Amino acid sequence: MNNDEQDSINPDLRVCCAGGTFQRQALLNCMRFVSFMVLILLTANSVAMDANKVMQSLLHDHRVLIIFTPAADQEHYAAQNTILAQQPAGLDERDMVIIRVVAPDTVTMDGEKAVNMVNSFQERYAVKPDQFRTVLVGKDGSVKLEQSTPVTTDTLFNLIDAMPMRQYEMLKQ
Repeated sequence: MNNDEQDSINPDLRVCCAGGTFQRQALLNCMRFVSFMVLILLTANSVAMDANKVMQSLLHDHRVLIIFTPAADQEHYAAQNTILAQQPAGLDERDMVIIRVVAPDTVTMDGEKAVNMVNSFQERYAVKPDQFRTVLVGKDGSVKLEQSTPVTTDTLFNLIDAMPMRQYEMLKQ
């Protein structure tokens, strides 16, 4: 990018550039933040927000791992969180968003809390309030994996990396 092109870039956008090289991670973080802020604003303004709308907002841009648990202190839930915490770069590289559905009343997306959506997520993915379940949803919106025990990052990454869309992404990088 020459100096004329760089000068024509919106100054706010220049924050996401370093020496003319686009910073993919900054953009992903911005997209996640914007997606979640839309979710929060819709919820706060009492507009009907449900799992379908959340998932639709993530379609094509993110792969989503949904973790359902009957309680925050449940053993499988703690194990799943520990597993995921060990591979943040791998999750980011694969455009992953983590949604945690903790019965009876908490849904978080990348650490940000939303309200009144637990039942909607449980109904959409046919998960009972007393069940632990992990569900991987691809960028195309289809369920790629469901299991009732914590999923390892090896399993997640191998499955995702074998997907045609991910193969294409890796070729572009």
